[in-house]
Amino acid sequence: MTGQDMHFSQFERNSLMLNPAFTGYIEGSYRFHLHFRNQWYNLADNGVYNTPSASFDLNIGMKESHSSYGIGLVVAKDYSGSGAFEHLVGLLSLSYHLGLDAFEKYFLSIGVQGGVYQKKLDFTKLTFESQFNGFEIDPGIGAMENFQREEVIQPNFRAGVTWSSYFSEKMRVIVGAAYMNMLEADETFLERNNLPSRLVVHLDVGISVVSRVDLSFLLLYMKQSGVQQTNAGVVLEYNFPRDYSFSIGGGIRNKDAAIGRFGLGFKGFDIHFSYDMTTSDLNAFNDGIGAFELSLTYTGNFKKAEKPIMPAIRFF
Repeated sequence: MTGQDMHFSQFERNSLMLNPAFTGYIEGSYRFHLHFRNQWYNLADNGVYNTPSASFDLNIGMKESHSSYGIGLVVAKDYSGSGAFEHLVGLLSLSYHLGLDAFEKYFLSIGVQGGVYQKKLDFTKLTFESQFNGFEIDPGIGAMENFQREEVIQPNFRAGVTWSSYFSEKMRVIVGAAYMNMLEADETFLERNNLPSRLVVHLDVGISVVSRVDLSFLLLYMKQSGVQQTNAGVVLEYNFPRDYSFSIGGGIRNKDAAIGRFGLGFKGFDIHFSYDMTTSDLNAFNDGIGAFELSLTYTGNFKKAEKPIMPAIRFF
C-alpha cells in the first residue's frame, strides 16, 4: 500500500490537514471548518468513496507582541471500496507564530500534530478470486485468506513550518512544508506493511489586481513512498462592501483531474464547492464522473479586532 493518505482538491481550505503550522493561522480568534469529499460514486455498488473532516482551532495572542500560539483539533474519516475499508484519524494540533518585525509583514510559523489513526477492514464487503465458482462470485465459499487482523490502531505524528511575507497591500507569499506519518507505524492486515511517511510542499501567492479584486496562485506537491502528486490552481476573488465576497477558479491535479471551483463569503462564513473532472485513463470506466468537494468555514473574534498596521495575518 503506497500513497494511500487522504487528499483534497481544496487543499488550502482544509488548513489543519495540509500543514500543522497553519493551526491558529487565522484572521481572527477562532475557526470552525467542515469538509466533505465524494469521489467516483458510480464505481462502487453503494457509492462509498467519501472523506468527511472537521476541525476547530484557536489563535492565542501574546500581549505586547506580534507573535502568538495556535491550538486545534482535527478529525477525518475516509470510506473506500464500497465501505469495506475505513480510515479514521484524530489529531491535536499546536503551533507557534513568530512575528519577525513591528509592521506585521513577516511571520515564521512552526506546528506539530499528535494523535492516533484507525484502519479497519470489513471482510463481509470484500470478494476474492477463491470465491469464484466458475460462473460467478459465491459469498458462501470461504475467502481462504489469512488476515492477521481486521483493525489497526496506531499513533500518528506530523510536523510543519511556514513562512509568510506580506510585502504590501497588493502582495503576499506563503510557502510551507510538512512531514506526515513520521512514525511510519505498522499497519499490517495481510502482508507486512508500514504506513509510509509523506512530504508536503505548498505555495500560496496572492496579488491585488485592482480595487476589490484579488488573484491567488496555489501550488501543492506531495510525495509518499515513490508516489507523487502535484496540484496547481488559480482563484479570482471579488470583495463586495460589508464583508461579502465571491470567488471562482480552477486548476489541475497532474495526470489525474481538471478542477473547477467557486465560493461565497459573508460575515465570517466561507462556503466553497469544487468538482474534479477525470483526465486519466480511469475516465473510460467512471463515465467521466470525478469527485466533488464542499467546504464550510466560519472565522470569528472574541473581541472587536483592531486594524493591523499593514495587511497581515491579523492574529488576535
